[in-house]
Formats: sequence, C-alpha cells, structure tokens
Amino acid sequence: MILLMVLTILPLYVGICVTVRCRACRRVHDWYYDRRGASLNDITLEDAAVIQRWLAEQEFPTTLSIAVFFALFKTYGIPSISSLLVSNGHMTTLQSLARRMADTSQLLNNAIIAPPTSDRAIDAVTRIAHLHHPFRQKGQISDDDMLYTLSLFALKGMRWVRKYEWRELTDLERCAIAVFWRHIGHDFGIPYTLLECDEDADALQWLQSLDAWSQKYEAQHMRYAKSNAVLAQSTLRLLVGTKSARMQRLLGTVAAYLMGSRLCDAMGVPSPSPRSSAAISYIVQIRKIFLRFFALPRLFAFRKHYIALKPSSTHSDRYYALRSRAAPWYIRPTWTDRLKAWWKGLPQPGSPYRPEGYHLLSLGPDNTVHYRQADLYALKSEITARRQAF
Repeated sequence: MILLMVLTILPLYVGICVTVRCRACRRVHDWYYDRRGASLNDITLEDAAVIQRWLAEQEFPTTLSIAVFFALFKTYGIPSISSLLVSNGHMTTLQSLARRMADTSQLLNNAIIAPPTSDRAIDAVTRIAHLHHPFRQKGQISDDDMLYTLSLFALKGMRWVRKYEWRELTDLERCAIAVFWRHIGHDFGIPYTLLECDEDADALQWLQSLDAWSQKYEAQHMRYAKSNAVLAQSTLRLLVGTKSARMQRLLGTVAAYLMGSRLCDAMGVPSPSPRSSAAISYIVQIRKIFLRFFALPRLFAFRKHYIALKPSSTHSDRYYALRSRAAPWYIRPTWTDRLKAWWKGLPQPGSPYRPEGYHLLSLGPDNTVHYRQADLYALKSEITARRQAF
C-alpha cells in the first residue's frame, strides 16, 4: 500500500517541480521580452542587472557565489598579479587576508547586487577603480591583467553553471551577464582592443571574443611562481579555518577539484586523486538530478541576501556585512551573530572588526582611505554620468 502511494505521488511531485522550475525561468524571460521585444541587442544595463541579480539570489545562488570567490582566487595563479599582492604585504598573514577578503567581498557584492545607478553600486565600482588606479599609472598592473580579471568574473559563473548546475544559461542570461561586465570594464577604463571583435559588436560576440582571449592569455601566463604558492596556502588555510583535520583534508580536496589541474600546478597545490575526482563528479551529478526533478525553485522571500538593505543607522552611509569568513569584519555584534561566531569557532564580532559597519568609499587598506580624494570623487562623477547616460 505504501509502495503504491509512493509510486503514485512521486511522479506527480516530480512533474510539479519540473513545471514550476521551468515556469520561474520563463517568467523572467517573459518580463524582458514584454519590455524590449525579441531582440537581445536592446538590453540595458538595468535589465542586465535585474536578470543577473535573479540568477545570483534565486536561480543559482550557491554556484554563482562560490564562482565569484574562485574567480578572484584564480587571478593569484598569474605571477604578475600574485607578486604585486605579496609585495604589498596585505595578504601574507591570515589576519590581513581576512580583512582584504571582507573588503573585496563587500565591494563586489554591492557592485553586482545593488541597482547599477544607485549610489551603492557606483561607490563600489568607484572604489575598486580608485584602488587600482595608482598601480596602473605606475605600470604595475597591466591592461592585460585587468582584462583577464574582468574575464574571470564574467565567465567563471557561466562555466560553472554549465558544469555543475541542473541547466545551462540561456542566451538572454548570457547576454545580460555580458552587458553588465562589459559596462564594468568601461567604468574601469579597460581597453577592449585586444579582443577579436569590433567596438560595436553585440554582447554575445563580445563575450565569445573575451572567452577566446582569456583562455589564450591563461595558457601563456598561468605558471608556477612562489608568490602564487604563498597566496594559495594562506587563502586555503583561511578557507578551512579551525575545522578538524579530516574536514580540512576534505575541503582541500574539493577546492583542488574546483581549481582544475592548470591552476593547481601554477599554485603548487596537489591535484586530487582520480578516485576523489570521480567521487566528487558523482556527487555533482546527483545534485543536478535532485535540483532538476526534486527541488522547487527558491521563492523571492527566501532569496539569498548578499548586502544589507538598509544602512547601519539612521542618516548613515555605513552598512553591516551579512556574513563573514574567518573574521567578523563589519558584522553587527548582536547576540545571534555572537552565537554564530561561537558555533563556528570564529572570533566574536566587535572591536577591532569595525562593528559600526563599512563605508564603501573607505574600504581597502587603511593607508589608502584618504589617498587623492579629489581623484576619487572626480572618478565617481564620471562613472555616474556614464551609467545615467547608458
């Protein structure tokens, strides 16, 4: 009797899951086509941000959030990038690395999730550009390195969705991501002359050219260097934290699997054994099947939150971080957050971890907070005007 009920209810439940999942995807596409028509060439920055935000908050929150972390991590496999980071001394200790990761996380989250013409998004993009500006002026960061970093943020999520998720991205979704990151590149002043496409190429053509160039650049420049290994070791130690030795080995194996053989070689990280790779691949396939046939889509009310919706206090331009890694930077010291930190074995929120929240235009190393403020606000005005005119 029970078996008969299961055999009757299970196909019905699977049908509901598949139908509701596909309907959620169609709803977003219908929203765009009702506004702009069938052409993908009319997609605006605002449209692109809405679609990308839906992907990150509801459709693929786990995969895309981890992909952003590994996109940043992958840049450490380029010696010209890793050597500069190590020489600055901002990432050589776990404490300094935790602070840098917290700052970078808040800047990226606000740049990606906040509405593109809002002060929060513009401030985040402005601060990122301003932090890199003096190094670009001195020739310590090349346009190639900037373009490669941009390509990872634009492409890593797409590649991971194709590899690890229950469905691939549609042309509309890929176009939205391309429009968004292409515009970010313009904000950063990154030239696209190295790409094999015209300046007026559509977003998908630009994305294809970026992918081809990125793979070629990576094959030529990603190689082992001591600075790569230093950043890899400190970042992986931060990732596994204070967990047990067995859990650390497990997380290290999973991280190496996600890194891929080329990045492992460039960072001096042992590649996972064939048996471990096969086991992880098997788990990935099971997850794909489960999500496609047995999991309902995430509702808007239960979307993943990346940034605080309101300032930390009235008339304030500071915001609390919603989560932390290794150290509770910018976390509000409530009893629930203290309990979470205790449970995870992390330091308690509060001083010296800036419990008042973060100010977007002040994120980054302390010695850069007051650096060339006139240039900072001139850059903000330029980015604001460009975004409002787009």
